Amino acid sequence: MENMNIQEKLRLWAEEAYEFYSKEARVLDLDFYTQSDLTQLTDDKPVELMVIGINPGYGGHYQKDRFTKPEYLLHESTYKKCLREE
Repeated sequence: MENMNIQEKLRLWAEEAYEFYSKEARVLDLDFYTQSDLTQLTDDKPVELMVIGINPGYGGHYQKDRFTKPEYLLHESTYKKCLREE
């Protein structure tokens, strides 16, 4: 992992987070989303500390179509932006 660039590390995080949160969100019937567009982070613009996680969806119910792919966690809070980019 040490030799990975920031986007590779974020993709790995997204895969792991998606695996966990997609199951939990279904069981809890809780919507979830990421708040920032993590695809904008690059190695040439380093940050000293980055805390990333999933925000519960302000009391919303689970939406199975919100995140159908782990990489959607890297984009801003709306999955529709991801759909436009495909």
